[in-house]
This record gives sequence, C-alpha cells and structure tokens, in this order.
Amino acid sequence: LLLTGCKAKYNLQINFGGNFIESGTVSFNSTLKGKGGYPSTSSDFLKQVATKYGFTWINKKVSFDDGNYFGYNFYQRYPSANSFANRSPALKAIFNTVTISEKDHYVKLETVGYNNISTYHKPTGDFPTTVEGIEINVQLPYKVVKHNATSVDANTNTYTWRFDGNTPINKGIDLEYRDNELYTYNPAYLFQFVSPYVYIAAILIIVIIVVAGSLRAKAKFRNRI
Repeated sequence: LLLTGCKAKYNLQINFGGNFIESGTVSFNSTLKGKGGYPSTSSDFLKQVATKYGFTWINKKVSFDDGNYFGYNFYQRYPSANSFANRSPALKAIFNTVTISEKDHYVKLETVGYNNISTYHKPTGDFPTTVEGIEINVQLPYKVVKHNATSVDANTNTYTWRFDGNTPINKGIDLEYRDNELYTYNPAYLFQFVSPYVYIAAILIIVIIVVAGSLRAKAKFRNRI
C-alpha cells in the first residue's frame, strides 16, 4: 500500500553582503507511524529516516508533532554563496547537485536531478509514502535576469518552485541574478535583507558616539568650573 504523507517547505533568503539564510519544514503524515517497518513513535521514526537516508543533520533541528503531521523545522545561516552551495544539506537532500557560479556580478544558482527525493518514494521501496509536495521559495533584493520558477511574487521578489511525486526527475532550479543591481529601491523592502549584525554594529557605533559625546560635554563643564 502506497501511502500519502511526505511534504516539505524550503525558504532561502539571499541577503546583502552575500550571506544566505535557509529555513523550512519537513513533515510526515502521522498515519505513517508503524508502517513499512518504521517505528510507531514520531521521535524514533524521524531518527530512523535520518539515519537511513543520510539526513543525520536534521536530528539537530527542532522537532514537532501536531497530531496530523510530525517532522522537523530547520534554520541555517551561511556566510557566502560558495559556503551555501557546498554545505546546504537540505537542498542536497532533494537534488543530486547544487552549484553556484559568480562572474561579472552575475550569480547563477542551479540544481540538477530531482530524483534524490523520487527514489525514496517508489511503490517497491520500503518507505511506503509518496511526496505530497515540496515548495521551494527564494527571496532576494537583486534583479533576476533568468529563472524557471513555477510562480513569482513581484511585490516581494520571491521565486517559487513546486515539486511532487509526478515531477520529472530531471527537473531542477535555474535562477540567475545580478548582485550589483537592486530589484527595487523601496527602503522598507530592502531592510529585511540587511544582516542583523549590521544593525548591531550600527547600534554599538551610535552608543559609542553618544557616550563619547556625553563624556566630552562633562569634561568641558568641569573645565569651566
């Protein structure tokens, strides 16, 4: 019996300065517990899946079980495009390869081979479930010059790809953008792509200036006395 029950949502935010933030959720239908030789408890089920398919990284993430679905929420920050491409375990769990190339301010994100997921969900396999759907969202502050996304949100410059059990195994992500050309000049939109460390540094600088100014004013006042 082939059951329905695996889905995922993956979000990638490309920020100013070249750092990447990925987050998302991997969910399994609760009806899968105890099926196909897998444990009946969510924690043991997830550990066995992680071990069997090489997703040991996911054991370090936050787990949940709401009664209908159980799984993991994950979050990871990468300092550069190359670091993301080489280390991202989430995208590599879906695609055979993940590459990022940079040349003359053109940055290209490509994935090849959706069959990483499709091979886990064959009727003859020991994991009796189909992929309900995988949604991949990429949001960035730069102008995109090429893409093969399923849909685009023009208000937030978000590109979305949707995959399921019927998606061809050669389907992948193709996104190219210019890292020196902004998509919009709306400040309210662009602020979200600034690293929080920049805000922290700015606050520290302001505090230092205020403290230094206060000490200087006190020193002048004492000198007058």
